[in-house]
Amino acid sequence: MDVLKHPDGSSLLFHQRVGKTLRGKLSIAFAVKQTANPAICPVRNLQFFVNLCMAMNVDLSAGFLFRPTSKKGGILNAPLLASTVQARLIKYLLSLVT
Repeated sequence: MDVLKHPDGSSLLFHQRVGKTLRGKLSIAFAVKQTANPAICPVRNLQFFVNLCMAMNVDLSAGFLFRPTSKKGGILNAPLLASTVQARLIKYLLSLVT
């Protein structure tokens, strides 16, 4: 998947070329625009994420955009699985009620 930023920073263009969600199509592209609320704006939040990765010397030009962490706190060049995200979310939610 390629992610391109509009020159004025107002939107992102995602271009997916392979994957099981395409179901035989060659590629799909879609745009995501900035929202008025910066707390939930996907464009601003993805830019913040990219800036954090740059500060931590994580190269996002190749490999996976979202990656898991190792047990020692490093960032792995591997896909971030939905099951990993779900397990962490459950852990956080349980800590809120205990």
